[in-house]
Amino acid sequence: AAELAPTVPCSIYAIFELCFALLTPTIVAADIIERVNAFGVVFFLLAWHVVIYCPVAHITWNPHGYLFTNDIEDFAGGIVVNILASATILASNVFLDFINAPNYGVKIPNNSTEALKSALVLWFLWFGLLAGKANNAGPVAAQAVVNTIASVQVAVLFGYLQDRLCGGQPLAEASTSMLNNIL
Repeated sequence: AAELAPTVPCSIYAIFELCFALLTPTIVAADIIERVNAFGVVFFLLAWHVVIYCPVAHITWNPHGYLFTNDIEDFAGGIVVNILASATILASNVFLDFINAPNYGVKIPNNSTEALKSALVLWFLWFGLLAGKANNAGPVAAQAVVNTIASVQVAVLFGYLQDRLCGGQPLAEASTSMLNNIL
């Protein structure tokens, strides 16, 4: 931590990185929670965290990690959070759909209002994570906040248009889906 953020105490930096370590499995769990029992979700996420998340986070963010030493920069979790969570969700959906194909239909949130509230809270918290990765309050952090606002607005707009043209879901469900996907 001293190499990456020399003015931030190591304990604070560790807690900041822990937020990413907790956010990524939360995104995965939100997708599979209604299709797998609680023990299965907890077991899967613990095993996934140790076997998949920790090695990828190490090679990406550690100053001695493979990607870091080869100048592949993951500013705000694009590789570790977004790509890893998306790939895990895709693989789990393929696996669960293969196993539960006859018993599983279209996935619609049980409570769209609560799902939208959760997505908005997650979006708000995401500002701190993105801006915090700059390790200062400068132009890079400001650009991260602007990019967060713009990307979510575009994603919600296109998600809404896609759902209107293809499926006709209400705005809350389309927005929730796209917010979860962009984060």
